[in-house]
Amino acid sequence: MNIHDAVRGTVTLTVIMCAMSINAGGSEARVSGWTPGATAQVGQLGPFIPATFVDLNTGQEYSVVMLATEIEPGVGAVSFALSNGFAPGGPQPGDGLIGLGDGVRLSFCSTLGPTAQLGVQNGMLSGNQPGAGIKCGEAPNQIVSINSHAAVCQADVTLHGFAHINAPYPPFVGNLTIQVRLQHQGASARIQVTIFTFTGKIVLSGSLSGTVAIGACS
Repeated sequence: MNIHDAVRGTVTLTVIMCAMSINAGGSEARVSGWTPGATAQVGQLGPFIPATFVDLNTGQEYSVVMLATEIEPGVGAVSFALSNGFAPGGPQPGDGLIGLGDGVRLSFCSTLGPTAQLGVQNGMLSGNQPGAGIKCGEAPNQIVSINSHAAVCQADVTLHGFAHINAPYPPFVGNLTIQVRLQHQGASARIQVTIFTFTGKIVLSGSLSGTVAIGACS
């Protein structure tokens, strides 16, 4: 290889590397990374005003409220409630309860409670009763992922909670896991809720009406 060929090869390699750098920079500009403290909000907690959506499959209207905060990458705290029943009012202005009223067919809340414990004490197998301390409220250390892609923001949340489900769905009362996906673009926001029960899964989805704020789309 002569000097001319070597120089020409170096120039070609430099051009290719520059082009790769430009493309990589463009990708970073289009997709934002994790933002500490990013939130996804549906409805309002104070005053308590849920958002609503009509399920595309059944035509049933649901009230929903959620506040999810991504505290570290992929992990965060979640307050969530969903039901076809909502009763506004209470002792204080702005009060209200999701899941209260006649004809409630489905209600769900995020839960918190004591850690399950099992071990040996005094040579005997010993454990606590965690079920007795479980209550509706903010659930810490759940799966929370909030991302922005140009003008589109999306939140994916997986959390544990308590559900009371009646007909026409398979009846169920107890603790389970749900997944929530929110998508927000401009004035349009959609929600999909997947509820995992022992008899299968229930999927609710529709366009949201009310307060919705996700990450950079807030």
